[in-house]
Amino acid sequence: MRRYNFNRTKYGARLLIDLGRMESLPNYNLSREPHCITFYEILFITEGSGTFWLDGRPLAVAPRQVIFCAPYQSRQWQLGNSPLKGVSLFFEQEFMSGFFQDALFMQQLAYFNPLSERAALQLEADTYAKCLGLLQELEQELLSLQADSSHIFRSLLYYLLILLNRQFTAQQQGEQSQKATALQSFFAAAGDPYHPLAPGAGVCRPAAAEHRLPEPPGAGSLWRAGRCAHTQTAAAGGQTPVALFPPNQCRNWLRAGL
Repeated sequence: MRRYNFNRTKYGARLLIDLGRMESLPNYNLSREPHCITFYEILFITEGSGTFWLDGRPLAVAPRQVIFCAPYQSRQWQLGNSPLKGVSLFFEQEFMSGFFQDALFMQQLAYFNPLSERAALQLEADTYAKCLGLLQELEQELLSLQADSSHIFRSLLYYLLILLNRQFTAQQQGEQSQKATALQSFFAAAGDPYHPLAPGAGVCRPAAAEHRLPEPPGAGSLWRAGRCAHTQTAAAGGQTPVALFPPNQCRNWLRAGL
C-alpha cells in the first residue's frame, strides 16, 4: 500500500502543519487505490459526492461533511460525478502534543479516539462557515510566514480542534440518546417490564421459564443474555427468536452492533 509522508521543509524552515485545496493540491491521491498517510488530516468537504473508505468503513462525501483521518489508516476514494472541492488540513502529531507535552493529546479528542466508531461529522452551515474562516486565517499565515507564526498556527488549530470536538461530542450524545429511547420502546412493546432498559425496570423475572421476544429492531442483530449467554440471532426472513430463561434468573442484555 502506498504511503505518504509529511513534507516538513516545504516552506524552507521546518514546519509541521499545512493545508491546501483538495481540488488543486499537487499529487493528492483521490483514486480508488488503497493508500495511507503518516500524519493527521481533517477533510472539509465543500462540494462533491461519493464515498470515502477509511479502514474499510464507508463515509459519505457530501457538502459540509468533515472527515477525520488518523495516521496509517487505509484510505480509498470512490467519487461521484460532481467535482470534489474542499480543504485538507494536515499536521504531525508532534505539532500539538509537543507543545502541550502530552503524547496522547490527539487521542483524547473524541473523533481521534481509537475506540470511536465514527470518523465523520456533518456540520450546520454557520458552524461550517466558522471553520472555513479559521482555515482561511491559517492559509493567510502560511503565505506570509513570520518568526512567531508557529504560535498563530497552534492557537488557531487548537481552537478549531476543540470546536470540532464539541460538535462531534454533541452529535454522538444525541445518537446515543436516540438509541436508548429506541431500546426502551422495544422492550416496553415486548412486554418486559423487568428489562434494565424498560421503564421501571427490575433486575430479574420472577416467573415463567419461557419468554418470547418479538424480532429486535434490525434483523440479523445479535443478542446475548447474562454471563452464560444464550445467543439468538434474529433471522433476516423475519422469524421471531425465542429465548428460554429459568424462573428468577437475573439477566443482562447486550445487543451487538447497535
